[in-house]
Amino acid sequence: MAANAAEGRLAFDPTRVRRVITGSAPNEVAWYPDERLQSWIYYEPSHAIGPKFVFTTGTNPDYGLKAFVVPGNWMVKLHGGESQQFHYTGLTNPLAQPSLSGPNNLGANALEFYTALTIAGFSDDAFLFYLVGIYNSQVAEDYLEGGGANVLRIPLSVSDVENGAAGRVIQIARQLRNLHWISAESSAGIDANLAGYTGGPRDAS
Repeated sequence: MAANAAEGRLAFDPTRVRRVITGSAPNEVAWYPDERLQSWIYYEPSHAIGPKFVFTTGTNPDYGLKAFVVPGNWMVKLHGGESQQFHYTGLTNPLAQPSLSGPNNLGANALEFYTALTIAGFSDDAFLFYLVGIYNSQVAEDYLEGGGANVLRIPLSVSDVENGAAGRVIQIARQLRNLHWISAESSAGIDANLAGYTGGPRDAS
């Protein structure tokens, strides 16, 4: 590897040191990855999805369905432990053609829900925080313990945007993410810029 780096005249660039989500996510770890789920890699970037919606699938109730919203410069190790699998996606796919109707990585129902949120005045990432809010809720835990499949299908109803239910989920999810962000990063003693949140918890509504 060192020989290949020398031949390619690669120079170390500290901005290419990236966070990575890896390991197993027990039930008490949600909203933001703590030190048990964090590692570092050196990455030669090609393209990035950000912000990332990272979620798990699995059948072990003790290491169940968990989700996080992290910046685009985070990486994800897809295979976790304890019969868990990590997945990630985002609103846009940089490898796909742009869409005039909205983000190019959403299906018809998701795009309709996203559009309703936008009309209601929510930020772009509100859609991801809605998903996180449902995925990290007691609803998901009860679903898995009740013998549900290893992935939770989240219904997207525009009426939930109109009656304010979706907005309450988004607000609580964002606040919980920020609280866990503060807890995880303060215990690790890592600077906020390295954590990837230049805005940090100040975006709580």
